[in-house]
Amino acid sequence: MRSPCRLLTLVLPIQNVVAVMTVLTIGSSLGHWLGSWRQIVWAEILRAAPFTLIGVVAGLFLFRTLDAHILTKAFGVFVILYAIYLGALRLEKNSSRVTITTILMTQAVMRVTGYFKIGFYDTATLMMVAAALPLMLIGSRLGGLTAGRINQLLFNRIVGAVLMCSGVLLLFK
Repeated sequence: MRSPCRLLTLVLPIQNVVAVMTVLTIGSSLGHWLGSWRQIVWAEILRAAPFTLIGVVAGLFLFRTLDAHILTKAFGVFVILYAIYLGALRLEKNSSRVTITTILMTQAVMRVTGYFKIGFYDTATLMMVAAALPLMLIGSRLGGLTAGRINQLLFNRIVGAVLMCSGVLLLFK
């Protein structure tokens, strides 16, 4: 689920990657959300809402004030904790995908607004968004097709493993 952001932070500055991936998250999430919104587990959305709001506000402050190296390490810890959180949900595959997608899309809309206000979207960042957009569309489509063919347990393990590995790599970057 959004592992490209975690992987890109291994080679690009975290501020650029997050600004770009946040815009792309809205696009990819919207497509998935529109096709599967009836499977959203709204109780999980409501449970995550206060933490989402606090996290976005805190994240915007930290992004503006902390060094990129510290942010990358903190992001690694977050990714590891996020993998554990997703593993604990135990939702059915399609419900899990659309519920997490809805949470991420909501966060992304709030973060894009904040990133614009603090000046993260310069010409270079917007050019990265434009360059990545076709790849995001292709990846989203392939991901949707692939996820539908993988059994539930394997899907959960793959998502968890990618997130855990990405988080550990970020800690050592």
